Amino acid sequence: MKRNVFTLLIITLLGLHQSFPVSANAVNAPSFLITAKSLADDKVTVNIIVKNMEDLFGYEARFTFDPDRLELVEAKSILDGFSISPKIRGNEIVIAHTKIGNVKGESGDFIISTLTFKSRKVGTSTVTLKSFKEVDHNLDYQTYSLDESVTVGFTNNGTPNNDSGLGNVGSNMDSVNVNEESLKNDKDGKVVVEIAEGKKNVLLPVRAAGIVGNNKLELRFMNFSIFIPVEVLNDLQDLVSSDELEDAQISFKFNKSPEDEKNRLLTSASNKAKSTVTAVGDMIEFSLSIVTKEGKELKLTKFNKPITVKLKVNYHADLELLGIYFIADNGELVYVGGVIADGYMSAEVSHFSRYAVLESDKSFADVAENHWAARAIKVLAAKQIVYGVSDTSFQPNANVTRAEFVAFVVRGLGLKATGLSSFADVNDKAWYAPIVTAANEAGIIKGRSASIFAPNETITREEMTAIIVHAYEYKTGVKTAAEQQNAFADAKEISAWAKDDVNAAFKLGFVSGRGDGRFAPKAWSTRAEATQIIVNLLKKL
Repeated sequence: MKRNVFTLLIITLLGLHQSFPVSANAVNAPSFLITAKSLADDKVTVNIIVKNMEDLFGYEARFTFDPDRLELVEAKSILDGFSISPKIRGNEIVIAHTKIGNVKGESGDFIISTLTFKSRKVGTSTVTLKSFKEVDHNLDYQTYSLDESVTVGFTNNGTPNNDSGLGNVGSNMDSVNVNEESLKNDKDGKVVVEIAEGKKNVLLPVRAAGIVGNNKLELRFMNFSIFIPVEVLNDLQDLVSSDELEDAQISFKFNKSPEDEKNRLLTSASNKAKSTVTAVGDMIEFSLSIVTKEGKELKLTKFNKPITVKLKVNYHADLELLGIYFIADNGELVYVGGVIADGYMSAEVSHFSRYAVLESDKSFADVAENHWAARAIKVLAAKQIVYGVSDTSFQPNANVTRAEFVAFVVRGLGLKATGLSSFADVNDKAWYAPIVTAANEAGIIKGRSASIFAPNETITREEMTAIIVHAYEYKTGVKTAAEQQNAFADAKEISAWAKDDVNAAFKLGFVSGRGDGRFAPKAWSTRAEATQIIVNLLKKL
């Protein structure tokens, strides 16, 4: 059936077709990015980029801008088809476009349209993409509520600052210079600087910390973002003398590993870990330094306050097996962590090096696919919370010592010790000393007495359960209430000190019986049981 282009556009612009606003952060939803680039004659272009789009046949995009500072010169769709003239209503711009004929829509990652503005007044201004309504080739609609912004600025001579208030440094087209004005646009506790595609070296004012203030600085790239706390910006200044600070700059650099190098490292990592390791995004090496006007560059090798790395995730991967890893030159993997939200995985890092989101699929010869704890073992092995007793054996039915179980919990919660152990039987040189100390400092463990922890003794199921409940309380700040009594046939065998914790764990879904309706509180916990209860805990956090 021949499509009526004008009817489609009128419906789109007037919103007569039923549609429902959704968040662009929903799983599998497209993501949007808005960037800017300077032109001659005091003009600047704003590009609207979409990623993970499916079947885009037509669209309506709504923007806000400052008409006192900017004048819209042109709105141009990059896609084939027909566009109507942009509608300007006060500080709002509406553009619409459709393909023509009985054809499929566009899919993938691409630039949707370009807006060209002319300066009316010196200074900075923000262009914000507020909503995007997509229509597919079946004329089904979806509206995304957005708040994607880019800042553009013009100098006293009318010349625009390149790339959203960013200027090229010398002849190095990979570099971009962030001016002070771009660091003053804070919102919701952070300052966002959009970095144009192709820029790999971001140069910041040496006094960036003072400009950003109490906000966190986000450098937002096409497929990742870096969140730099002000404390790190201050630490960079301390690397040079007060004389060298004059005209110095802060430099953030990144380089994506070439495919051949990435494949070599992943092959090495798979061989070392005896697992299948797959990258689900780019492998990127980051660096942060201060550069003096003489060209001396000093890298900050360790961060006193963590920097947050946010990397794009391929949703075709097994999300539970994903994590952000530090990849050493020899292929050794160090799990950093990772929380998935809005199509990205984020983790805090204490130093810069080579990082990637990896899927680690580890199997053990003695854990069958249909084993009741097989999935839990695979998930925690991917996160390096639990390890096998060898590369190929997990021994799921073996008992767990108190130190081993506490190690599972501490790794799962990401705890770090700040002092030395207070238990007489925990040697400071023992592998478990910092682990037991971290758990004790957090208040999630108790010794067999005030001075004895008994790290090498096997842990009982009621001891394990009590630790899990205390870990939950520590992490959530919620004091558990055991209003619901457990239904275990052997409830009377549970120690008095553990009854409330077992009841709370039962209510929260952390524990179940061993069969015949029994909890077996005094029985030794197995490695499989310990792994499963950690997974149950993490799902509640």
